[in-house]
Amino acid sequence: STDPSVLETLATQGIQPEEEEEEEKWINVYTSSISSIAFNRSEYNIYIIFLYKSVYIYQEFYSEIFQYFIDAPSKGEFFHLHIKDQFPYRLYA
Repeated sequence: STDPSVLETLATQGIQPEEEEEEEKWINVYTSSISSIAFNRSEYNIYIIFLYKSVYIYQEFYSEIFQYFIDAPSKGEFFHLHIKDQFPYRLYA
């Protein structure tokens, strides 16, 4: 699971994805490089926390693509094929 100190730091900076009813803010994923993912629908941003605790924000990201990411049998493969270098992004932490 994601290091609570990373989530706390993000929350203090206003990086807290919106919740839908009974939905977790952060979704823990089990890959060799990604720890957790979250989506902010109002800003069209996806937040990815990597295992080495770096946080990247990918912009112009739509909910349909986030759902495909969640449903993908291999999150790492989906990330490399459909997200990495496909969307504007920035290193957050």
